[in-house]
Amino acid sequence: MTTPSKSAVHQSIKGWASIALGPAIQIVHEFEAQTGITVQFELLPSADITVNLGKGLSTDFVFYPTKPIKHFINEGILSSDSFTPVVESGIGITVPMNSKLKAPQNANELKDILLNVNSIIYATGPSGDHIEHVLNQLEIKDVVKNKIKIISGLVAKGIEEGMGDIGFQQIPEILLVPGAKLLCPLPNDIQLKTPFSLSIHRSSSRIQECKDLFKYLSDQKYKDLYAKYGLQMFDY
Repeated sequence: MTTPSKSAVHQSIKGWASIALGPAIQIVHEFEAQTGITVQFELLPSADITVNLGKGLSTDFVFYPTKPIKHFINEGILSSDSFTPVVESGIGITVPMNSKLKAPQNANELKDILLNVNSIIYATGPSGDHIEHVLNQLEIKDVVKNKIKIISGLVAKGIEEGMGDIGFQQIPEILLVPGAKLLCPLPNDIQLKTPFSLSIHRSSSRIQECKDLFKYLSDQKYKDLYAKYGLQMFDY
């Protein structure tokens, strides 16, 4: 790992990251301890980060889905030079701890489950958009529409609190809630992997400090840490 710039020591940077990337906080703490740089690492729903950037709010860096990052790079809001793909995550299915539902092996088995449960939860953002696509693909969106609850935040928390029988969100976000269980990943025939990347905001004056942090967050030594929480690192 490259030694961070000495000029970066005692500086402070701030960034917005998707809730699914919560495990990265451990890496950030190691970075702070090694460099003396303070990082304000705020975890937000991906949709909120998109709204913030769209409103012109500024930060030093973002760590969230690649698709909107590329959009904001094209808009001149984020830097293309600093664009760093890091990990990807699949969508998972979460249910109450005492649920008797069996893990679906394919789209048709999931369809049968959704037609028979009383309530379905998913969130705003990429995972929720994909679940809506899946419901349309299975031709049951109109049939189950009255069962659906769309929330902002952790779907597994809603499951834990009794809001639904089954929920869908990024696997790392499901694993953050001990009171609900990860039933399984979404079946392979309808799975969607979401890549997460880093980029520096064009307004940031802490470019070197951000680049130093990016070297930590994308270092392969953290591959097992990410994997523990359902995130797979890209190989460089």
